[in-house]
Amino acid sequence: MIRRIALSLALLLATTFLTADASEPGRRRPVTNPQATVDGVIASMTPEGFRVQTPGGLVSVGVTTATEIVRTANAIAAPVPAVGDYTLTDALVTRDGSLTARRVALFTVSASVASSDTIRIEGKVAAVSPESSELKLETLRGVLLTVATNETTLIRRDGTAIGLRDITIGSIARVVGKPTGERTLLALEIDVHTTKQPPQQRDAVAGEVVEVRSAERTLVVRNVVKGPRPASDELAIVKADERTEIYRRRERIRFEEIQPGDFVFAQGELDAVKTLLAAHIDVTDPPEPAPMVAGRVLEVSATTRQFAVAVERGWMGDESPGPLTVVVSDDAKIYRDRELVRFDAIKPGDFVHVAGKWREDRTLVASVVHIVTLPPVPPMPAILGEIVEIESATRTLIVRVRAMGPMENATDGTVKVLVGEETKIFRNGEPSRFADLRTGEVVAVVGELREDRTLLAKRIDVIVPPSRPAHVMGAVASVGERSIDVIVPQPYPTFMEVRVTILVSDATEIFRNGERASLSEIKLGDMVAASGEWRDERTFFASRIEVKSFMPPPPPPPPVNLRGTIESVSPGGIRVAASDGQSWAVSVSRKTIITRDGVQVRFESLLVGERVEVAGVLTADRAVTALKIAVVAP
Repeated sequence: MIRRIALSLALLLATTFLTADASEPGRRRPVTNPQATVDGVIASMTPEGFRVQTPGGLVSVGVTTATEIVRTANAIAAPVPAVGDYTLTDALVTRDGSLTARRVALFTVSASVASSDTIRIEGKVAAVSPESSELKLETLRGVLLTVATNETTLIRRDGTAIGLRDITIGSIARVVGKPTGERTLLALEIDVHTTKQPPQQRDAVAGEVVEVRSAERTLVVRNVVKGPRPASDELAIVKADERTEIYRRRERIRFEEIQPGDFVFAQGELDAVKTLLAAHIDVTDPPEPAPMVAGRVLEVSATTRQFAVAVERGWMGDESPGPLTVVVSDDAKIYRDRELVRFDAIKPGDFVHVAGKWREDRTLVASVVHIVTLPPVPPMPAILGEIVEIESATRTLIVRVRAMGPMENATDGTVKVLVGEETKIFRNGEPSRFADLRTGEVVAVVGELREDRTLLAKRIDVIVPPSRPAHVMGAVASVGERSIDVIVPQPYPTFMEVRVTILVSDATEIFRNGERASLSEIKLGDMVAASGEWRDERTFFASRIEVKSFMPPPPPPPPVNLRGTIESVSPGGIRVAASDGQSWAVSVSRKTIITRDGVQVRFESLLVGERVEVAGVLTADRAVTALKIAVVAP
């Protein structure tokens, strides 16, 4: 079992890199944040957009007619992306992980500068030198930085382009730039603010507008994305004033033009009652629903526009056991390899990603169907083991095997590995050379098996374990007069349990649950953490031992059943006056089931004065987290 797990991880490590060219370089995991900044050098252009080489890899960015593209030199000049340009792209993230650019800022900088990490610094301007194109910035921690500018640096004050000499000493500036030395950086963007204090971290609310209160210039939003401080579990209140900037697809609009059903993204600050005081509101299209299931198509019915899927993966707990029926609505979008296709393009055997909405009968009504062409990954012989001998003249390794497949076991426990000029060698993910290989190192090898049972390596990964810590943790297996044997689980690549002997002297300090103890008080099954030093591979000399007894899990929170009248309704909960005269704060989450006359209703339909029965659990602060709320007749 241990060898099978080790081999599976080795094969996964190898095939991930071997199939990298066949997979989509810009694939990202689904995220919930509606905004992202792509920072790097444009590596290639596509009809739909471009790909950016970032420190984390290639990222694909889509471009639409609404995308704003500027070349930052304090003057617009040929705002057309090109391979080699450095870009800071402000993008919207849909729930399937794709990126659509809102604003693309292009810079012409040297390759060495573009390849270093971008940093963002905020502080007070201490000095300005237009002659040397520099300014001094004192950060919030009191560090003085030298900020250099050039003709590509974009400088703004409250959103308006200015020159370096227009920056006043004492103003607050936010700098985006590249480090060029110790406490020096080249500025790509400088935003100067007239406020005395730097702007605070913004809170955010995103979701569908449920209600528009024009007289109060207030929106009630069903919140789906939280900011640094969440506004509520379900509904959020967004308030605008005359200073709030409101846009619909980058066109400035008035508050009165926002309608129920619009999707908004609002930024600002939450006040004491969790109302978002908005500085900026974007009215935009709602993000596509997140993918819910993925699997193979079993059969297709053209007459009913539905198909059956054998679910292999699911997101957010939405997978259904057994085959799943998918109904494709008339306005659903169907893609095959990013090209729009018709329903009849779906064939049995296709692998699909489906997004949409569940019906009560657990049928999925699809709004988006992606037909994915999976790259073939033929099994390749692979081994995991230790280098016991290196023949430099013939570029050959003798590897003592720990796990291997799908080839027969080695007769003497070793395999000869031939390293060609085209063999890719990596050490902890970084490119390496044959000359850097050493005996005793653990390697994962993928290659081609030859007739003479030698393995011609395609890729070799040297797995360098971290430095051995000066501590041991494990379960006590036996206790001697001056020692303890503990079972220590080992991480990748061995996945083995190792028995380590901990030596104890008169100077060793022993504690049990924070209280001083003796060696005789340590029992089988106790968990110990010992600090000290290693004597050899299996012997550890302890200077201190912490012993923890097995503690049973805490009891579940006590159930609560209330019957009373709703005193008040606020975002995220209600207050109930119980029959015994007590007043209870009742919080509501997305898992709370709310019914009226046996029919499930929304939280916002609850009214002050209604009689309710609440079933929930009691929290530590004497509040109730509701599982069910039933509105009953008075």
